[in-house]
Amino acid sequence: MAPKTVRAGIVMVSAVAALLLAGPTFGAVTPRLVVSDTAAGPGQTLTIAASKPKADDPVARIQLFVPTGFALDSPAPGASVGKASARVVIRDVDPNTEQVLRGTVTAILPTDPAIAWEGANCDQSQHLAAWMVQLSGSKGSFSFPVYVDATSTATAPFGPYVLVACFRSADLAASDPNRSPKGSLLDSFSLELNPFTRPTTSGGFRWRSLWTPYTPGTGTMNQAGNVEAQSVVTIPTGQIVIFGKKTTGKLHGNTVTRVKITGQVLVQSEPVGPVVVTIRHGVSKTGLVSLGSVKSGTDGGYTKFALLTRKAQYFQASADVPPKDLGSGGCQASFTSTPCLDATSGAGRVVSGTMLVRK
Repeated sequence: MAPKTVRAGIVMVSAVAALLLAGPTFGAVTPRLVVSDTAAGPGQTLTIAASKPKADDPVARIQLFVPTGFALDSPAPGASVGKASARVVIRDVDPNTEQVLRGTVTAILPTDPAIAWEGANCDQSQHLAAWMVQLSGSKGSFSFPVYVDATSTATAPFGPYVLVACFRSADLAASDPNRSPKGSLLDSFSLELNPFTRPTTSGGFRWRSLWTPYTPGTGTMNQAGNVEAQSVVTIPTGQIVIFGKKTTGKLHGNTVTRVKITGQVLVQSEPVGPVVVTIRHGVSKTGLVSLGSVKSGTDGGYTKFALLTRKAQYFQASADVPPKDLGSGGCQASFTSTPCLDATSGAGRVVSGTMLVRK
């Protein structure tokens, strides 16, 4: 049985021995990875979004390496791991149109018979845990497993764990029981996963992914066609600055106290904007509720007004920093003879301290 708690390590991926010996011919896959952490406390959600253009070669396997600092508590089989969405071409229904499918991610036994083919043909490692992504839409359904594995001897210096997503081939004969159901081809997926906990220290945490395509028209993995994509999750050293200034006035004949809330969004000491800043308030630091939101300027500055309805209230500001493309120049190649094609900076969240305002 898989251990309940899996601690992820720094992963600067090295190719396994077979990949190191692979030839230099690369497949036509242009991957993109965006890993975002917009959590601000308990109940955190980590979003992993992986995509490729529709015209690219079909993908057989995606290996996702989790950097150190992210704790992973994989739940028992049958428990929820999170939510999912995907863009899938269901060839037997409509070979020209991507279908948008949505569903769930659930923990399963690594020995579940439903994923025996993937265990034998896609990922032969000894598995610590397994998750099933189950998606559906108006034109059909689609599912694929994600294994939680320990790294091999070759990759152990770069971290202990890797998530492996496996996909069946749509190019097998229609009568082949191992063909992807209805000839489905996945172009992208987004997993909103809840077993992760964000790092407790600031810095950039680089996620690496290795994509292995199928040779078009076959059910054979093209390991010589491996390509890499990366995403950096930044736990900012920055903050949201928050200030409050009280004024009194008349409202419908009654004296009221108004608070002018101002501040600035900073990441790595640099202003960030425009972004949406959410203000929360309450009579205690642990019972804050939303007061509304305001859009910051290009300098990260924001202003919002609130009535002070109690003798004392706490205020706090937060903002989600949007993802951005780093391009191939931001990609640090991890695999011998494997090109690193793209890197992104994932979305993150900055949160201010709490501010107490008294009447």
